[in-house]
Amino acid sequence: MREFERDLTARKIRLVSLSDLLVLEATDLLNELYPKVPLRTLDALHLATYLSIETGPLFTKDLRMRQAAEYLGLPLAG
Repeated sequence: MREFERDLTARKIRLVSLSDLLVLEATDLLNELYPKVPLRTLDALHLATYLSIETGPLFTKDLRMRQAAEYLGLPLAG
């Protein structure tokens, strides 16, 4: 927890509040990707959040999230 708090203070991690708009955008992603990528709800929320901010490549080891990111043309780390 201390390391997490240090990363927050150092702005290595940015917290984004869940909003109605993010939920709607996640729903749109689920609809867009189904049935090509069987994305889970929390993965869709993660992607919607990622898309809502300016950031670098997406970090994930999750196969479905990776497939969704590739389908959407998002930059992936590693």
